[in-house]
Amino acid sequence: MRLRQYSGQTTAIKGVREYTYEQLQQRIDALAAALVAHNVRHGDRVALLLRDRAELLACFLAANHIGAIAMPFYEWPMQRLTEMVRITKPALCFADRPLADVTCLHPGDVAEGRVHTALPKDEDLFYIGFTSGTTGTPKGFMRTWNSWKQSFRLSDAMIDWARVQTVLIPGPLESSLFLYGALHALYRGKTVQLLSPEQLTNRSVYSADAVLYAVPSMLARLPEKIRLAAIICGGDRCPDSLRKALCSKTDAEFIEFYGSSEASFIAAHSMRNGRDGSVGRVLPGVECRIVDEAGNTLPNGEVGLLQITSPLLFSGYVAEGRSDLRTFTTEDYGYLDDDGYLFLTGRKEDKIICRGVKMYPREIEAIALAFPGITEAAAIGVPHDRYGQEAVLVLLEAECTPEIKSALRKQLRMSLTHGQYVRRIITVNDFPRTENGKLSRTALREALHA
Repeated sequence: MRLRQYSGQTTAIKGVREYTYEQLQQRIDALAAALVAHNVRHGDRVALLLRDRAELLACFLAANHIGAIAMPFYEWPMQRLTEMVRITKPALCFADRPLADVTCLHPGDVAEGRVHTALPKDEDLFYIGFTSGTTGTPKGFMRTWNSWKQSFRLSDAMIDWARVQTVLIPGPLESSLFLYGALHALYRGKTVQLLSPEQLTNRSVYSADAVLYAVPSMLARLPEKIRLAAIICGGDRCPDSLRKALCSKTDAEFIEFYGSSEASFIAAHSMRNGRDGSVGRVLPGVECRIVDEAGNTLPNGEVGLLQITSPLLFSGYVAEGRSDLRTFTTEDYGYLDDDGYLFLTGRKEDKIICRGVKMYPREIEAIALAFPGITEAAAIGVPHDRYGQEAVLVLLEAECTPEIKSALRKQLRMSLTHGQYVRRIITVNDFPRTENGKLSRTALREALHA
């Protein structure tokens, strides 16, 4: 990434630690020189295990500066960190704590330095991220610089970036959503403001020239009548009730996109005039087919797996080796309507089969989320001795009064098709979440089974 072109501009990163563009480039130069001094070379993997997000960004870009592949590790338990080191085999780890079986370097021990290297080519791998683990063990996915450069162009078309100065990032940079938002901001010479989720309630962080990246669970924290240029929401579908509430809180452009770590952007729409229940229309340059388990194309309106053909695709999983795909079949079920809007119905492993009848979690959840005051819901399949599985709807205790529960049972009976039943509605104080704030269905399913 060529940051020197912005050296005349003031702030690159704001937060606990701040960098001007000139200071950030100097820091990248020093960290890159330290990598070379430790015999890290083009194509090597550099793990990042850092709580300081500004330093993590600098270390990420330093690895890219010498053509190495940056690999941010989540704050996993030590057993999983050790397993990830074994699987990914980093040449070095920028870390703020000890980590076994890999050479570790604390960024604080790096002083000045500079190294002259050729910038990586577009087809070079530059990033290994990890799926969020909402449905199981995280998988390492590989990306080329070109795949994100092309994604940047789609982002450029979503809103008027000429009137944007600051990009608000309230989540972990180990998450590809928030890392992408930060790198796109730096690529365009904007200021990255690193926030904690708790700061989202603070009205002073918002301004008319700021864009906020967020997952839906974060948006419920936003105060009334805030000034923003735009909100970009990803990571999960924003419930229609939350979308409508947010549109009354701010005049900002409100973009929801659907994508994945492997496919990048797939669909997007403006939440002010989008279609209820949809994640938007498929984006230009991306082809989305709905297929059955055998790969046969299904007509509009029929539920199947999403098969994506796109120049934005990842380059394979770490465990399987590089594979520059052009077509990828996701683990998501959904359908397209006759107007080209995409609707999701659930993940492949979340499909519920009760007495031989298929049920898709999002269809059940949509009924619950249509009730005023319900902002989150999760439909989970749990084992049943007679039926194979039974569908359980889980709601937040604070949002589910006895009256709502009674009315919801009636609505479920009326809305679901013949043979589909939700036999239990239970409440929890809060949903278990992944590191980047998404609801963890795996942890919720395990809790229900316990």
